[in-house]
Amino acid sequence: MERPVRPVRLSAAIFNRASKRLARLLGSVLVISLLMLGLAACGNSTTTGSQSGSTSATTAAATGGATTAATTTVADTSSAASPSAVASTVAGAAATPEAMVSTTTPNSTATSSSNSTTSSSNTTGPAPSGNLETDVKSVVDTVKSAVVLIAVSTPQAQGVGTGSILTPDGYIVTNFHVVAADNASVAPQTKIQVVMTDGKKYPATVSGTDRSNDLAVIKIDATGLPTIKLGSSGNLSVGQWVVAVGNALALPGGPTVTAGIVSALGRSIQEPAPASAYLTSLIQTSAAINPGNSGGPLLNLNGEIVGINTAAPVDPQSQSAAQGIGFAISIDQAKPIIQTLEKGQSIYPPYLGILPETLTPGLATQFNLPTNSGILIRQVGPGTPAAQAGWKAGDTLTELDGTQITSLQDLQGVLNKHKPGDSVSFTVVTPQGQNQKGNITFGQPPSQ
Repeated sequence: MERPVRPVRLSAAIFNRASKRLARLLGSVLVISLLMLGLAACGNSTTTGSQSGSTSATTAAATGGATTAATTTVADTSSAASPSAVASTVAGAAATPEAMVSTTTPNSTATSSSNSTTSSSNTTGPAPSGNLETDVKSVVDTVKSAVVLIAVSTPQAQGVGTGSILTPDGYIVTNFHVVAADNASVAPQTKIQVVMTDGKKYPATVSGTDRSNDLAVIKIDATGLPTIKLGSSGNLSVGQWVVAVGNALALPGGPTVTAGIVSALGRSIQEPAPASAYLTSLIQTSAAINPGNSGGPLLNLNGEIVGINTAAPVDPQSQSAAQGIGFAISIDQAKPIIQTLEKGQSIYPPYLGILPETLTPGLATQFNLPTNSGILIRQVGPGTPAAQAGWKAGDTLTELDGTQITSLQDLQGVLNKHKPGDSVSFTVVTPQGQNQKGNITFGQPPSQ
């Protein structure tokens, strides 16, 4: 069974209970030790205050972002997942009903500028020595001053995530769902504060966002900042050691460091609403990531960013977090997007207005469909581009823009080449076996 992906959130109420418990147990070193073991197992602790006082949460499977005023739970081995937050992975599984916005990576040809992420000021740590402990310490020493805590607050929600400083003049990459504070867009009244590892705080503004790829670039007014170099995810191999750095659970005292391996490459997941991003070419890693890690770097042993930590899966049976599985956006896919966002340009995906699902022979048999492959259209939103093109629930999309469509990955590949307003050809097969051809004009997500 495929493992869905969901937000994992921290509750202020959880912290209050943990704080009272701690106060009662401070009289004994032994009891303190037991409490520390309990926190390690549960991961339900957060802190308050301007630096880490926002509760850690995520919107898109992710591991950081905003939490609403209502009490929510952290997905781990001791906390049940929130059923409303569960979404399906894309391989043969339906997306959440809210995820009717098809997502895309822009066909960007942006080049480096004075604010480019390829700035020569980015530094790389020493070459790996071959001793894992030494190499991990070297990575931490190299990047820790350029990993920042991002605290986001709106009148409705607050949250904590992580970011990486890419340029000396203050451009920082993170996840969209971190700065959007659990919304489909960044609210005008959103306040963003960046906290450095030395405690310095800076107000930040949003330079650009791409909800469809769950990426954002924010800017602080500072110069001479430490930076992290972007590496290449194309050079990764399964089994390679990687290091994750981020503000897990918003714990006080600076970022948390975890290490693991690249477990798989090329993963795809569907994030739940409101982000509703369909992410492809993801890096799966066993390096532990938790609420608050979202937007933080996944690093190779040279201290280079190879991915942006984004998502954690949930077991559909127990509704608890799966162990040793996390997802990061590959940096090769993110680079051209980041360059566009640095220029103050946001990216909007083409919109179809459907709830898609990869059609399998099993589903075809279950619904007595005339074809065994394509995209089964579960829902069509009223007034959407799909509805205007005549698509109906139960139809199967088999061709788009001259490309045969057999999976959600195929659909995403076509969308990656287009923008709202583009018109392309299509073929859908009705449940009665009729081929319907025509043109569809991509729209713009209504929430953008």
